[in-house]
Amino acid sequence: MGELAVPERILKWQLEVPQGQIVEESQTAGPRSPILMKSVERVSKLPVVEETVKIAMNVYGKLKGANCIFNWSLKKVEYTAAKAAESTAPLVLRLQRQIEIVDGLLCIGLDYVEWNIPAVKLPPSQMYENAKQCVSKCAQRCGNCSNAVMDCTASKLQKLRRICGGSEPTKKSEPEHIPEPEASSSAGPSQPSAS
Repeated sequence: MGELAVPERILKWQLEVPQGQIVEESQTAGPRSPILMKSVERVSKLPVVEETVKIAMNVYGKLKGANCIFNWSLKKVEYTAAKAAESTAPLVLRLQRQIEIVDGLLCIGLDYVEWNIPAVKLPPSQMYENAKQCVSKCAQRCGNCSNAVMDCTASKLQKLRRICGGSEPTKKSEPEHIPEPEASSSAGPSQPSAS
């Protein structure tokens, strides 16, 4: 949050001359910029990130202007963040080569993501519409599949009823007469008597 509120200090800290060389500390009022990370610049230009930053800056501005205590507190946080950035500049200069290696790896990873997921370059509204269409198609397919399963199950139940001797519920036929067992002992095998 502190970085969003102090863009002037950050911009002074990361000035570039036209040839791409970093401006020395003696040429500006503040410390010289140790490194400009290309990966951070590329990520910040993605439409989703740009939109998120705009919303965050808007909310931050409203929060800061809502109350004098919030304003005072957030100014102290901004000041502390700026001082921390100034105090870490020498350390960042010492680690410049390692940071450049990490930046290169991040750029390779970003290339991979942009190549395999081109939707990251779309504006948020287009991403939303695409996701909504995808979910609608999936829900429609699931509905069609469940209807097919229900139809299949109903037809199998009807076949099973026919095999077991029951009638189909959709036909208006009289139930089949199933003969009841006779009560006399002459019909069927004789039972041994208990003596």
